[in-house]
Amino acid sequence: MNYTTITKQITEYKSNKQFIDLYTYAFLKYKSDNNTGTSYILNDTISSNLKIPERTLSEIINRLDKYKSLLIIERKPIKEYVEKGQYFISKNIYHFNINPTHFYFLDNSFFSQELPNEIKGFLLKLKSICKNDTNKYISSKPVKKAINYTLLAKELKTDVKTLKRLLSECVTLEQIKAIDNGLLITNKCFLLNVGSSKENEIYNTIYDFCISKGTTPPERNKTLIKLIKLHLSFTDKSLSALLNVKCKTLPDKTTLDYFLKALSIPKSQKKQSDFSIIL
Repeated sequence: MNYTTITKQITEYKSNKQFIDLYTYAFLKYKSDNNTGTSYILNDTISSNLKIPERTLSEIINRLDKYKSLLIIERKPIKEYVEKGQYFISKNIYHFNINPTHFYFLDNSFFSQELPNEIKGFLLKLKSICKNDTNKYISSKPVKKAINYTLLAKELKTDVKTLKRLLSECVTLEQIKAIDNGLLITNKCFLLNVGSSKENEIYNTIYDFCISKGTTPPERNKTLIKLIKLHLSFTDKSLSALLNVKCKTLPDKTTLDYFLKALSIPKSQKKQSDFSIIL
């Protein structure tokens, strides 16, 4: 499986180093067994991968240990040290819920991206409060069509100064962009779906095309996706090729209706002969 499920319960987490903590949590989850939800990864391996000193890592793990809803940490003595009488040295076994109620999908390539751990943890928590099935955070009380910093800071359990700093860094690193009344996560590792259905392929192609053009992608609409699927079944051209030809420039905000019009797809079922006229 090339993705990791992240529970939205991370919204409950709070500490002075919460975003680094949450990225560590996500890494531990990534390294757990998909069937059992158990990870036996050793501290020195975690430390090496995350570039965190082992002493700092121990502090992070102690903070995470307080949130049993996220993971259960089982501490066991390492046999070779027990034999020396050094019982205080232990290894950790991490247990995760493999069937969370509310979650999102994270592409595993996220863990190899060259981004600061704090930024990664911030993105993880921001995603957890995004509108369902999107990478959009929409403020319930926007200020002049922009985010309400005080409200967002409260939702993320941080302070406004830290929030503004991290948002600025994310914009510089091209991880988020401002949209009407909110924010859009542009990092493609935050998957909106998994599976190899034609519908997913179509929506993902349109979504990624919009991100590459720096515009806000449309939200998913099953009916319109099916129309595009029907249209593509009567042409040997790929959707990606069609988009590059017919949508060279995009508006700041798109809808699937926009793409139907650009691709000359009528909003009603047509026979193959009808489609052949407009291809």
